Amino acid sequence: MRILEVVSARDINGATRHVCSLVGQLQQRGHEVFVACLPGAWLGRQFDRRQVIETSLDRWPLDELRRIAGICRERQIDVTHTHQSRSHAFGVLLRWLHGVPTVATAHNCRIQLHWALNNHVIGVSERTTRFHRRFNLVSRRRSETVHNFIDLDDYARFGEQPAEAGGASREAVLGELGIPADRTVGAVVGKITYKKGIHIAIDALARLRERQPQLHLLMIGAPRVRDLEYRDQVVAQAERLGVADRVTWAGECRDVLRLLRATELMISASLEENFPISLLEAMALGLPVVATRVGGVPECVVDGVTGSLATAGSADSLAAAIDSQSPELRLQMGTAGAERVRLHFSAESQLPKIERVLAAAVGSAGRRKRELWPWSRAVSTGSECAEALGNPPLKNT
Repeated sequence: MRILEVVSARDINGATRHVCSLVGQLQQRGHEVFVACLPGAWLGRQFDRRQVIETSLDRWPLDELRRIAGICRERQIDVTHTHQSRSHAFGVLLRWLHGVPTVATAHNCRIQLHWALNNHVIGVSERTTRFHRRFNLVSRRRSETVHNFIDLDDYARFGEQPAEAGGASREAVLGELGIPADRTVGAVVGKITYKKGIHIAIDALARLRERQPQLHLLMIGAPRVRDLEYRDQVVAQAERLGVADRVTWAGECRDVLRLLRATELMISASLEENFPISLLEAMALGLPVVATRVGGVPECVVDGVTGSLATAGSADSLAAAIDSQSPELRLQMGTAGAERVRLHFSAESQLPKIERVLAAAVGSAGRRKRELWPWSRAVSTGSECAEALGNPPLKNT
């Protein structure tokens, strides 16, 4: 198949990292893949410029839609695969105005008009799929769960690296970060935002000050501009609670795996999640997980087997979950987690499902061509459809 992946994110995040891995995997399986993204986006810099199509993703006026539709015809694109809200609306309009079949992967849960207008919707967790069936009226026959995945070959190659090639010892990595080697380091990975529950993690750390005096939090991630005030608040919170010397702010890091290998556990205090890739990465490296019971996290982390689950928003619950893991139990959970990723969340287990959905969309396009044409001809003369699909997403409550 010739596939066009459409992504509206400008910076690196879970969705863009997923697409980056997905493109490589699809190419290895013999597909020709192109990437449509915003000018200067992180994702566009990861591929040969000949396969990257820069686009504003503007839905009105229709000039940009016509241009991308022309590129789809020129390159004989079989199906578009969209990620994130702006791309989803753009993909739906490509389908209805120009007959390009489209599959949307839902990385979040938002009430929006466009979901039911796709050929097919992929949910990254069972919870995500159920949400879109219930609230966005996506039919069962047009929706399927395909969990996020990671390429285990990357982890095998990374584990074989000598120190001079990036496989530095734990002591060396912690030394670079200014963390004493005798600390028990818990990694917190992701943007420094309120929904990631950074304030909850710091509160839990303060509660464990006497029971686990060696516990140290390594914050891997940076705030967006709109979250700078929140970052200042949680830094001040650590100072106020007397644990600032046990929190290291690493900032945005391109070499997350190298830092994770120097830690003892992964901690996620998120107030909302769907199916975080960072947890899969930690489990693949043999790290036990402590995470909040939100979204698709329970589909990833088996409580008491590969990690410990806590109540979202509760520092007491998070602290208790961290405290429940002895060094021996962490080792057992880490081993079980690595095996779970290998069996259920590898590229080998998930790629065939994505291929099947994309192929089904291509097959259905021919059958629906006659049905789509009158509708697309009608809306192409007005702004009603574009305006409706351009509505800002409602916050999931």
